Amino acid sequence: MTGTPKRDIDARDMEVKKNEDGHHHRHGGKQCRETLTQMSDYMDSGMDPKKAKSLEEHFANCKACLAVMKTLRKTIELFRKKPAQKMPAGVARELHAAIGEKIRGKRKP
Repeated sequence: MTGTPKRDIDARDMEVKKNEDGHHHRHGGKQCRETLTQMSDYMDSGMDPKKAKSLEEHFANCKACLAVMKTLRKTIELFRKKPAQKMPAGVARELHAAIGEKIRGKRKP
């Protein structure tokens, strides 16, 4: 198979670069943080089309955010394919007891 082998994101992906509009971009800045907080709405198609277009433009210029979005999309896809498994009764009882203790500990008499 020919082509470029896949690699993890590294410092080369985080370098400052000019995008198509001539603006500079460094992964990890304000725009990246905003993109990450809006990614769930984008993936659920619950976003204003204008805002979605803005995120898509960001993905086109930021390999790191694009990688996060693709990874999240693949993770969701994998979880949807896997059938839910029933929790063993003993584990369920222990979990409910632990949650109950935590809730009672936060309540003031």
